[in-house]
Amino acid sequence: MNFWRDQIKRGAKLRPDEVVFSDTHGRISFAELATFVESFSIELKRLGVTPSDRVLIILPRGVVSAACTSALLASDIPTLAIERANLISSLDATISKLDPRAIIFLDADRDRIPKSTLTQSSEVAVPIAVRDTIRIALRKTAKQIQQPPELGWFLQTSGSTRDPRLVMMSRQNLVTRAKGEVRDFSLNTTDVIVNTLSFTHDVGFNQLLSTLASLSTLRIQNQPFPTALVRMLTQGDQQGVSATPLLWMQAMSVAEKPISNFRYVAVSGGSLSAANLLRLSHLFPGAKIIRTYGQTETFRSLLNQSDDFDSQGSPIADVRLEITPDGELLHFGAGEMMGYFGAPEASNEKMIYPGIRTGDLFSLDSAGTYRYQGRRDDMFKRFDTRMHLGEIEQAIGGVSGVTTVAALTKPAAAGDPRENLLAVFVTLDAGSTSTKIDIAKSCRGLLDPAKQPDVVEILNEMPRTASYKIDRAELRRRWDLLS
Repeated sequence: MNFWRDQIKRGAKLRPDEVVFSDTHGRISFAELATFVESFSIELKRLGVTPSDRVLIILPRGVVSAACTSALLASDIPTLAIERANLISSLDATISKLDPRAIIFLDADRDRIPKSTLTQSSEVAVPIAVRDTIRIALRKTAKQIQQPPELGWFLQTSGSTRDPRLVMMSRQNLVTRAKGEVRDFSLNTTDVIVNTLSFTHDVGFNQLLSTLASLSTLRIQNQPFPTALVRMLTQGDQQGVSATPLLWMQAMSVAEKPISNFRYVAVSGGSLSAANLLRLSHLFPGAKIIRTYGQTETFRSLLNQSDDFDSQGSPIADVRLEITPDGELLHFGAGEMMGYFGAPEASNEKMIYPGIRTGDLFSLDSAGTYRYQGRRDDMFKRFDTRMHLGEIEQAIGGVSGVTTVAALTKPAAAGDPRENLLAVFVTLDAGSTSTKIDIAKSCRGLLDPAKQPDVVEILNEMPRTASYKIDRAELRRRWDLLS
């Protein structure tokens, strides 16, 4: 039995003409999706692609990508999706790491796909207006990498702190996380949910899963402009939306009036300061502001629907959390990855069988809610005082006008009593007139003397990885150039 195939058939029976996926170019109904999934699955079988193989999908975000992803889920084919925008920069490395049996891509990208290992390709008919042909191309796989028989999907880590890794998720994990979102966000068949993130992103992918699990409608925002996002949000029949802190900051910078039609608004994939969460609540009056904490390796660990904007909340259902004596959060239960594909040593470092080391430091308050303290590996010493980058970022994030903060360290010269140098990079509200001197002055009022940054830089835009995380490697490069 396949949960996704059954749900798609159920949607075709109960809501045949209702829209399941839509974007700015077209839409697809439950009945059309069921027909497409069946024909797509037949084509995969004809080409000899089985659940013991791996597939790479490279399609622009939208209805076509959602339909193909649904078909692969319904066929039990372990799949990795990558951003089409990163096709040139990451494709060779991704193919080498994954060694997929097939690649699904646009015909327009044929010249960008390595041809040396392709054996044949097949066109795929999609029941909506498509500007280009979708192709399934077979490859001659060279590596005999063992994969667990229950493997269902891959997600790629952000690469913000190390080289991206391929997280393996079981088929049951996918179902559990979808049902969890349906429960936590109270999704039902009448809901229209706004999708702001690619299906390569943990949050965007799970929105697709929970749409199928709840038989609701997913409206895909595939125009990369804050004004386009705000325009979509003001359409009156939508109930929920999830986005990263970056997208929310962009939306708040261009929104001209409150948006009152939403039941919930979720912040995922990072955190907003308490001041910016208050701004978000004013932009969406009447909506429940939901904050989630988790990692690609765990999905969600914590959920906060309260007005305590400084807390990360409480464990979600079916998850047990522990805090080690040194403050690290351990995750047990729903959402756990199966390991990193082709990287057993890295898997053993992250996993504690059962359970996942998050690498994040938390404290538990008297009310039983969890509060983030920083990363285990971001602790450093200055003037013989131990501190964390997270506490520096949290303090400066509360300064008026500051929208994003990233703190970095590097060793000081031998004999320097500072031991480590500290740099702070910030972005500001569009109307802010603050200077580096103003930010440094604020730091003196907020932070102990040992925690004062040596370098303060104001950026027009914070560099980001493909998954919207702050690109700390790029910030370090910029810091080095300042020296």
